[in-house]
Amino acid sequence: MKKLLLLVLVLLPLSAFAQTKNPIDRALSRFTDPDNPDYSVFLAKGGRAIGIGGSYRLFNVDGENPGDGYSILSILNIGEGKLQTWNVAPSFSWFVADDTSLGVRLNYNGYLVDTNLKLDFRDILGTDDEMLNVQISNRHMLHHKIGASFTARRYKSLFGSKMLGVFAEGRFFTSYGATLSHPVPKEGQEVKKVRISGTLALGLEIAGGVAVKLKDNSVLTLSIPIVGVDWKHSKQNKYWDVKDAESEKASGSAKMDRFTISRNIDAMGIQVGYVRYILPKKR
Repeated sequence: MKKLLLLVLVLLPLSAFAQTKNPIDRALSRFTDPDNPDYSVFLAKGGRAIGIGGSYRLFNVDGENPGDGYSILSILNIGEGKLQTWNVAPSFSWFVADDTSLGVRLNYNGYLVDTNLKLDFRDILGTDDEMLNVQISNRHMLHHKIGASFTARRYKSLFGSKMLGVFAEGRFFTSYGATLSHPVPKEGQEVKKVRISGTLALGLEIAGGVAVKLKDNSVLTLSIPIVGVDWKHSKQNKYWDVKDAESEKASGSAKMDRFTISRNIDAMGIQVGYVRYILPKKR
């Protein structure tokens, strides 16, 4: 009898707790339950949005004298190095529900890389012998890629604010990129051993970010890709000089297919965007 009474005393509070919202549910309902008086719609159903996002970065390493530059552990020396990246992405979307949009996103991006990497043992060995300054990479690379994606984005007002929100976006995409690569010739020499590769890709990318709504209903965004799954088909052609590349007479080619799952959280993927939100028509 005592055990039965103890069981009843334990189950009654649990039953009452299950029938009422616990503190966590009550807090979450401010963001997820439209019937909650504190729930706030960030962007309403029926509206449209036209936007553009992009980024540009430049990293440049150079020295006062030829061969000088940034060094790591006084061994790996970047005599001269330059990396430029750029990205432009216009988009159009339709809000099929409050804070939920479906749309189309176009994308163009590329990069330019010039490297002059050396293994320089002169400092660590205390000598000026040029034989200890070994060239390991001296290459020019230029990459262009175009793509398109179908997008689904979900906004959430942050702490009930009508101006500050967060969002998550899924992008089902296809893209094609081409890369030109060759060693940087010395002064007076011609470019040889040119490589041209093309890559076709299909995949899904998940991105997240923050959004600030302005008084005219336009929105400023800061987004970053988080994770991606894709399939890529690449073909690389090798040419022994520029004339062969221009005439498309490849001296050798190779193909590769690969499936990748990638974590994309890095500063290189951050994009700043502007979205013009067009209010839904009043009925």
